[in-house]
Amino acid sequence: MSNRDRNLLPIKRHSLPKYTVLREYLHLLEHYPFEGVRTYCLIDAFAGTGEVFRTWDRKVMNGSSLLMGEFAKKACNLPTKCISVEANFPRFDQLENVLSQYSPVSECLCGDCNSEVINIFKKLSDDDFAFVFFDPDGLGNPPLQYATVKRALAHKNVEILLNFQWRAGLLRVLSKKTPGVMATITNFIGTATWKGIMRKRLPPEQKMRQLLKLYLRDFEKRFSNIQSLEIPPNSKIPQYFLVFATDRAHVADEIKRAMDDVRVQFYRRKRAILT
Repeated sequence: MSNRDRNLLPIKRHSLPKYTVLREYLHLLEHYPFEGVRTYCLIDAFAGTGEVFRTWDRKVMNGSSLLMGEFAKKACNLPTKCISVEANFPRFDQLENVLSQYSPVSECLCGDCNSEVINIFKKLSDDDFAFVFFDPDGLGNPPLQYATVKRALAHKNVEILLNFQWRAGLLRVLSKKTPGVMATITNFIGTATWKGIMRKRLPPEQKMRQLLKLYLRDFEKRFSNIQSLEIPPNSKIPQYFLVFATDRAHVADEIKRAMDDVRVQFYRRKRAILT
């Protein structure tokens, strides 16, 4: 059966860093447990197909939900549950199949990320720790709403890894100029203030940075430590930003180190290609 038939999501090489950062985070969660909680709940809000297809070498690798499922199965310090959400049924069918190996600690939900994630948090208590990975393709289908992210921010014990789409998300949606685009972006960012930023006569890089800051406004109120990595690394106008938010300073420091390592590796690789 071909990769196309199996409905695997394709990824480009520049997407590898998000898996590197996720692996590092799960490693840290294993060795530096979140204290004062009774359970772990790992949520992959846009789980896709579980496995992903690498377009540059035509290989299959584990995606985010499989990485989380593996962590949940081997976790021994606290009861752990991994919940993977996917709205697209063919993708969900593939996801459910590959995650069956991690049953019963792994659960798959087929539905809109927004309603499913909100329902998950309704069932969690303050004694439960939640990690959420928001990794939409573009803005998501259905699009991720800021209200969903804000519900995650309201949880007492939570850490978030988020893919803030710029070129591959906001700019692509704006370029379509179809009915409902403005409302979609307003719901994604949670305020219509973004329109004023886009109307400014600013270089694209400055607009992008201002929109990112606008999006992270409630993150900055909620968390004491926020780290971000531009994708592709070292790019002035990236496809997207990978944002990590936590109140644990030592975890934030380790994630920053991992992100800096990614930048160095990409710089060396690019230099080697040019020479």
